[in-house]
Parts: sequence; C-alpha cells; structure tokens
Amino acid sequence: MIKCFKCNYSDQIQKVSAIYSAGISSGSYYGSSTPLGESKPSFTTVSGSSQSLLSRRLAPPNKPSPSFMLIVLDVVLAGFAIFCIILPCLFLLVLIYVLSYKPKVDQSKKEDKERLAKEIPLWETAMERWNRLYYCMRDDVVFDPDTEASFRPEEMMNYLYSAN
Repeated sequence: MIKCFKCNYSDQIQKVSAIYSAGISSGSYYGSSTPLGESKPSFTTVSGSSQSLLSRRLAPPNKPSPSFMLIVLDVVLAGFAIFCIILPCLFLLVLIYVLSYKPKVDQSKKEDKERLAKEIPLWETAMERWNRLYYCMRDDVVFDPDTEASFRPEEMMNYLYSAN
C-alpha cells in the first residue's frame, strides 16, 4: 500500500492524474433570458468549463508543439496562392514575396523541427513521471513512490524535468 512519505498515512492520498481529471468540468446550459431593453424572453445556450485550483496546480506538462507563426505563415501563403489563381495580376508580387522569404521560412521550420526533436523526448519522460505521482491532501505534498521524492505542487515541473 502506498503511503505519504511525510505523514505515513494513506487515507488522504490520490493519484495526481485522477485529481487533475476530476478537477475539470464543462457543460452547456439552455434556458430563457431576456435581452437588455426587451420585454420578450428568448432562449439561449451557454457553454463553459471550469477547473479547480488544485487541478491547475497538478496539471501535466504541456506537450511541445510547432511554432504558431510557422503554421499561420503556411496558411497565409496557401491563401496567396489561391488568390493568385483568381487574380493573376498579383502573381508577380506573391512570387517576389515567396522567393524572398522562403529561405527564412525554411530555416525557421528546420530550427522548429530540431527544437521539437529535443523537447518531445523530454516531455515524454516528464509525462511518465507525472503519471506515477501521488498527492497527499493532508500535507499538500506531491510524491513519487518509485523514487521516494516528495515536493510541493509548485515544484512539480522542476521534478518532472530534472535529470534524475
């Protein structure tokens, strides 16, 4: 049986992943409302989500992703290409733009790919560690039963990405 390393009890511990998942809720609500300045009610749907503070404190590490600007640039260039088909007179301007910025974009994509190649394995290791963690509500402490490490929730990311 797994026990907290600080208090040596097991009655107030839970897996970090379970606390994180249980702390997130979402829903849609349908009901009547009266718009400001009107007397006749109408029906509306409101959707939303919430997350408990503890769930936020124990959230898993974010997965590394491609740079947002490179994705936007690809979409813009595709839009320009479609626009040039529709209006051929802009073709020369787009061609100049693409030829002058393409090497820079290609270099940025290469650097982004290299960054992801380094960050993804680190994230995968951090997620393996995160999935092993437990939390003691009595002591507000996170611990890893495999390594016997324990720490405050605010120190969790340091532990997940440490070299140990």
